[in-house]
Amino acid sequence: MGLQTCIASTDFDLTTTAKVKDLLGTTLTSDDAHLSDLIHRISKMAETYVGYPLVAQAYRETLPGFGSRRLMLGRTPVRAILGFWDSTSSADASTFLTSEYRLDPEEGFIDRDAGWAWSAPYVPAPFSVPLADQPWAGQERPTYMVEYVAGYTRGGLDTGHALYSTTKGTTSTGRTLPEDIEAAVAGRVVSIFNGDESVVEKSVGDLRIRYGTYGSGGGERSSGWPELDAYVRY
Repeated sequence: MGLQTCIASTDFDLTTTAKVKDLLGTTLTSDDAHLSDLIHRISKMAETYVGYPLVAQAYRETLPGFGSRRLMLGRTPVRAILGFWDSTSSADASTFLTSEYRLDPEEGFIDRDAGWAWSAPYVPAPFSVPLADQPWAGQERPTYMVEYVAGYTRGGLDTGHALYSTTKGTTSTGRTLPEDIEAAVAGRVVSIFNGDESVVEKSVGDLRIRYGTYGSGGGERSSGWPELDAYVRY
């Protein structure tokens, strides 16, 4: 599988200084630069935790076929399909009609009643064995190429935005970023700004020190981002 970013986002922040200042109960602007830096760093930490970009971007991905009715894209949630080719080069391929396949935007599945051809090379059967040539499983070559937009938008997209498309996608121009993701990032920024996040555990020789973390009640959390566990793709 080959995946590359075609149109990268210019804003990876998952919350705003206004949101954080509201949680802090302040209107002072003297800390805006510091808060902005914390927001950027914590937003990137959240993406590292879930394992993939959370903000909307455009991707080009090449996928092998396995002879089934389903292909799976590497980025979700899928906002729109920009192009779909039955080749890894759009210059010498035909675009599939939008009526030929169905999209599950949350899971990234592309289903087609006619199925997707198995792209494995065939191994010639031995002359002494009366069998047909067999596909070489596990050696599937990329056969299809998809260009699509995936990810969330905090401020929405207007219809003139480079990432806006309604092809196999949504007509919405509004926000799609889940509130719990923003709340997790904003809460972590507030915690660090207030100095509430401390060492969970530190060992130096026989000395071991453990402190609680913000919101944990002094206990040990099972993960660093429990609010985002639902978005981790295993």
